[in-house]
Amino acid sequence: MRKAEKLLLLAAAAVLLAGCSMKFSAEEDSVYVNKKGEVLGAIVESFDKDYYDKDELQDMLEQEVVEFNAENGKDSVEVDSFKVSGGSVKIIMNYSNWADYAHFNDVQFFAGKVSDIQGKNYGTNVSFVSRDGSETAALDDIDGDYYVILLEEKLVVQTPGKIVYVSDNVTVEGEKLARVNEDASGLAYVIYSK
Repeated sequence: MRKAEKLLLLAAAAVLLAGCSMKFSAEEDSVYVNKKGEVLGAIVESFDKDYYDKDELQDMLEQEVVEFNAENGKDSVEVDSFKVSGGSVKIIMNYSNWADYAHFNDVQFFAGKVSDIQGKNYGTNVSFVSRDGSETAALDDIDGDYYVILLEEKLVVQTPGKIVYVSDNVTVEGEKLARVNEDASGLAYVIYSK
C-alpha cells in the first residue's frame, strides 16, 4: 500500500474516532446514555473464588441475552465485552434504548427529555441542586431543553452533555459524571444538556 493511501486511511480513522461520543471506560458499576439514546451498562464484581467459572458465567449471560432478544427484538441487548482479570469480572452491555435497559435488568430507569416526566408525579418532594451547588429547584420548575436519566440503582452515571441539576441523593463528580449516593433512597435524577 502506498504511503498516501495509508495516510488517507489514518485520517479517515481519526475522523471516525473524533465523531464518537465520550469514551465509556467504567471501573465500577456504571451506566452511560449516549446522544442517540443507546445505553451502555458496566457490571464490575469480585470474581476471586476458586469455584467461580468464567466460561459458565459468560455462557449463562449470553443465553439470557439470546432469550431476551428473541422476545424483544434482535439487537435489543448485546454483550459488548466480558473480561476476567485480577480477581474481578467486568462486563459491558449495550442496550438499544432505556426501555431495554430497564426491562433486561428489571429496574426503574428512564432516559429522555425532562419535559417527558414533568407534571407526571416524578420528582415530588425531591430537591434538585445545580451542578455547582449554588441553586435549588423543583423538577416542574426546571425550564430548558434538558435531558434526564432517572434510575433507582446505586451507580456511577455518565452523560453525553454537561450536567445541569441532580437530585439531592446524587453527587456530581465531574462535568459529565455523577454518582448515586450509597445511602440514597427513592429515585435518583441526573439532568443534563446536550
